Amino acid sequence: SLRIRDHIRKHMRRHRVAVELVAGAGSSVVGRRIGDIAFPKHVVLVNVRRGMSEHVPSPDFELIPGDYLYFLTDDTDVACLTAMVKERIRDK
Repeated sequence: SLRIRDHIRKHMRRHRVAVELVAGAGSSVVGRRIGDIAFPKHVVLVNVRRGMSEHVPSPDFELIPGDYLYFLTDDTDVACLTAMVKERIRDK
């Protein structure tokens, strides 16, 4: 029925959110070019702030620890994105 279809559509809809994350030392994105990073399907990197400079991300831009990354993404991808970008402590 139409009522059931509307109910399903309402609960399947994703919500877009803006997210600010800091590229952590040892993360899977640090030292890599943006074009080489496999972000989740619904993630768009819209800005990178390095120190006092703002950068429009390009495929050749290499990320370093401490870069502030600004994303537009679905709320369902935030946890995956955070895991990619957060600092990783490596065992010695």
